[in-house]
Amino acid sequence: MKLGTWIVTGFAAVLVVPLVVILVMVASQARSDEGNPTAASTSAGPGDLPDFVYTSADSVAAYRLALEQGDLFAQMPCFCGCVNLPQDAHRTLLDCFVNEDGSLDAHASACTICEDIALDAARWQDEGVTVAEIRNRIDEKYENYGPATDTPPVSE
Repeated sequence: MKLGTWIVTGFAAVLVVPLVVILVMVASQARSDEGNPTAASTSAGPGDLPDFVYTSADSVAAYRLALEQGDLFAQMPCFCGCVNLPQDAHRTLLDCFVNEDGSLDAHASACTICEDIALDAARWQDEGVTVAEIRNRIDEKYENYGPATDTPPVSE
């Protein structure tokens, strides 16, 4: 075989083999999602989020935290004005992320205030701050952003 033929064959192998591997992986993933109702569902778990969540890295992180730390978020107010939503007034920060039926709410994916409160609350909890102190910090830091949700006080 001539040198030119070897070079052409080598380039073809370098280009075609990875392409075939990628196509097989994509087809395999598509088949595994066919029987998985949560793959396109809005009531997804932490490894399977709906498309609207992926507006930013903070949005993804905040939604994952809401799913993991719902008890904490249910004790925190939100100051973005969501308390005034006409058809779905929120009562807690958790309501910005998760609906009563367990499905994810798109609201927080477009609201940096919701995301910031969520990230602050989770960070402070990771630092060992008590829930009551986290609530005080959230109130102090965000009180001037907008009206607060009617979140019951933290009792510790």
